[in-house]
Amino acid sequence: MKRVYKLTPVSQYDIAGMESWLQDMAARGLHLKKFRPLFCTFEKGPAAPMRYRVEPHLRALDEDLPQQMLELYEDFGWEFADEVNRTQLIFRTADPNAPEPHTDPELQ
Repeated sequence: MKRVYKLTPVSQYDIAGMESWLQDMAARGLHLKKFRPLFCTFEKGPAAPMRYRVEPHLRALDEDLPQQMLELYEDFGWEFADEVNRTQLIFRTADPNAPEPHTDPELQ
């Protein structure tokens, strides 16, 4: 697959903006490969509606990815897409009926 690089137009701390932008990119056939604060790497593919969720999670340099969180999202039909600077995890799903991992988004 062909890779495409795009300047990141949103701050990594603007979670709603990140999710919306990544969903727009997927609708154009660009699927996230690597998120970076300055530019992101995408792979070209078929345009598809995709939902993205950003999960704040701070981890130390010597820690592994949180397996319980990865399994929880997987159980709900989401896949791990990337990690941003060891402070956020990005998940995605193409299933419009996949339940949200958080039942109260405002509390999250």
